[in-house]
Amino acid sequence: EYVALLGRLQMNNFEMTSATPDGPEGTHRPTGIGVYPSAARINHSCAPNCHQSFDAHGCLVVDTVRDIRKGEEVTIPYVDLRLPREKRRAKLRE
Repeated sequence: EYVALLGRLQMNNFEMTSATPDGPEGTHRPTGIGVYPSAARINHSCAPNCHQSFDAHGCLVVDTVRDIRKGEEVTIPYVDLRLPREKRRAKLRE
């Protein structure tokens, strides 16, 4: 039961980051993990139509990065899209 719960947490959590880019090279510094049930239903794409971020209160914010057609699936990146393709694939397999 405990192992199953940890597995669900690992598969459905979001790495929370700072609201402002205060990490190395202007990145958003990791601050913890959070579970957001509605957002956990959003699938990954390397060409996403949305992007996730966190506000100063730790709330997950999902913004569109382009127009979304009626009936089109909402997608977000699960990994840093600036990474080379093979590194993104390796991170997704982890």
